[in-house]
Amino acid sequence: EAAAEEDDGAARRAYLQQRAARDEDAKFPDEVDTPVDVAARVRFARYRGLASLKSSPWHPRENLPPEYGRVFHFEHWPTLQRQALKEQAVDEPPEGRAPAGSYVRLQLRVPRRFVELYGAEGGVGQAGEAAAPLVLSSLNTHENRLAVLHFTLSLTAAAEAAELVLRGKAPLVLQAGFRRYAARPIFSEDNRRSTKHKLERFVQPGRQVVATVYAPAMYAPCPLLAFLPDGEALRATPQLAGLPVASGALLSVDADRIILKRILLTGAPFRCHKKKASVRWMFFSPDDVRWFKPVELHTKFGRKGHIRSSLGTHGYMKCYFDGTMQQHDTVCMSLYKRAFPKWSGPFSYECE
Repeated sequence: EAAAEEDDGAARRAYLQQRAARDEDAKFPDEVDTPVDVAARVRFARYRGLASLKSSPWHPRENLPPEYGRVFHFEHWPTLQRQALKEQAVDEPPEGRAPAGSYVRLQLRVPRRFVELYGAEGGVGQAGEAAAPLVLSSLNTHENRLAVLHFTLSLTAAAEAAELVLRGKAPLVLQAGFRRYAARPIFSEDNRRSTKHKLERFVQPGRQVVATVYAPAMYAPCPLLAFLPDGEALRATPQLAGLPVASGALLSVDADRIILKRILLTGAPFRCHKKKASVRWMFFSPDDVRWFKPVELHTKFGRKGHIRSSLGTHGYMKCYFDGTMQQHDTVCMSLYKRAFPKWSGPFSYECE
């Protein structure tokens, strides 16, 4: 009992830390601290600056992870889906269909574990206990191929009432149509007017995001329910056991959807004169200032500018902006890198 209470206490502390991180991300989205002991040009070597998140170019096939070699890249999934449904309606013979309400006999090639649960002819397996109901569903064309799927997702009322913290890449159990599998999705903003989408670290209450996972392709419309697996998250919120924590629907099947993780480096102006400002605490080395000099700056009050030169030996810099600077403004630099969903293991539909 003492060990169980200690585990529950650790899960509760981890939950409170995650909730504090979510609240901080809502107040100061994407802001990170520049490390003092590591050069910024080394720590953020994989990031790049963009003049505009909407219009700046970013090739969708650039620097792909090894997991993308296992998935299919469909050019335009909605058109492919319509063509496949038309071909299936024409090519499928009437005698190959089973009328609704009729009984049929199926012969399946199944793994040994399936026989142990359901028996060679259905019913009771070798364990002597009745297994869960067996659900069979036919697959449409291309639905047996692994792809990158995007679902719209939002927290349920029960999850918001329990103040659940849903972080990106956290393990979830997804029920998409008739399929149920474990996944570790990443979340991004639901923006239909851009080819690049900003990564969301948390699912904020009352907001809809897009969840991206590796999974077998599916036809729309396809509803989605997300459940918590057994673990620390479920121990911290036991009232959500067996209840869906998020719901949504299939948005697209597209491996070329670009999701960008943004970090925001901030500095404080300590001397201002009209459009000029001396900024500190964004970097701590003059080499870092010279490295990030081509990246555009912006402020929280709407000013835009650039770095002119390094000042001193402690990472201070001289900057020039398009308007009069104020002492209580904050200077920001946005850096981006592409994010990909986390591979959650082999996709197998054997009975567990």
